[in-house]
Amino acid sequence: MECSDLEKLFRKIRREIEVTCGFVHFFFHYPFHDLRHYRNMDRYLSHLGYRRLELSYPELFILRMAIYLHDIGMFLNPRYWSELKIHKEDLLICNEDPIEKLRKNVLVDVLMRKLNTSFEEEFFDEGGYLRFPPKMMGKTWDSFDLIDKAGIREVMRVLHPQVGAGGARRFIPRCDRVASAVSSVIRLHECKTVEAFRYLGHEEVEGEDVDLRKLAAILMLLDSIDCSRRRASPEALEEITDEIRMLEEEIIEIEPEKSSNHGHIPHWIFKRHIKRIEIEGNSITIVSDASSPAHVAGMIFFEIAGSVLPRFIAAKDMLSEYGVALNLFLRIPGLTAPIYLDERIM
Repeated sequence: MECSDLEKLFRKIRREIEVTCGFVHFFFHYPFHDLRHYRNMDRYLSHLGYRRLELSYPELFILRMAIYLHDIGMFLNPRYWSELKIHKEDLLICNEDPIEKLRKNVLVDVLMRKLNTSFEEEFFDEGGYLRFPPKMMGKTWDSFDLIDKAGIREVMRVLHPQVGAGGARRFIPRCDRVASAVSSVIRLHECKTVEAFRYLGHEEVEGEDVDLRKLAAILMLLDSIDCSRRRASPEALEEITDEIRMLEEEIIEIEPEKSSNHGHIPHWIFKRHIKRIEIEGNSITIVSDASSPAHVAGMIFFEIAGSVLPRFIAAKDMLSEYGVALNLFLRIPGLTAPIYLDERIM
């Protein structure tokens, strides 16, 4: 396939992602990070307006590729991590050390205690490259117990931007500049500060300049606002509750003082009351179906303040440099005007 035909390349990648992840909810305890999420983001991009964002032809399709590939690190089989050649020194992003974060992660710590080893010894080879734990390599996924699965999922979740950036290249073979641009945009999508993007510059793709910083800001914006119940159905919540309780019981037996909220249930509970996201002009509105003080407080001070606003504000600040002004609102039934959301509620 010609690398210059970016629209055709995008459609090919989208088809592959549809086959790779579809509607598989591998992270049973976490909001959907599958095709539903990618399609939502692609739709938000369309509503914001390609022209309004002043996206060139290569920028538009590199961004759309990044939308469908940004969470692929949550679906790539970790048994093949070693093929991606991701060195532990390259894992540092967002001015944070994910290795240190994983060392302190309760689920990972419990798994390492069970395996009687350390995180570094098990997840990195002699050369310092990321790998699937050798002690678990010979087992099938179904043979793993809850602790095994939960620990591996946590590593996949924390490292998914870096793994996704490496894995994206597998979906864009023989188009090195395109793959490099998409990988760079994906890598920082979980960052929450403008500072993390300061070294992200430009890349020439098919003879045109591509502003990677702008694309990364848009990707982060789209990802941050996808907080509706499309990503947390009541049916899924019912299915996972019992398994989360079982996981808690397992952890209590191994490490009693460290067991607390490993199911991310609040994400699901408060997302259930967010009906949809509306975009009109420079206004992005989170539309709620709940008006009770408890539910409104939960949406604002947990879901929105914790999961939406930090990245939205960082993206908004970066996009303002390009003349794109955006505002975020919450619409509550019974109120005549929506609530303006900014950093004051964080």
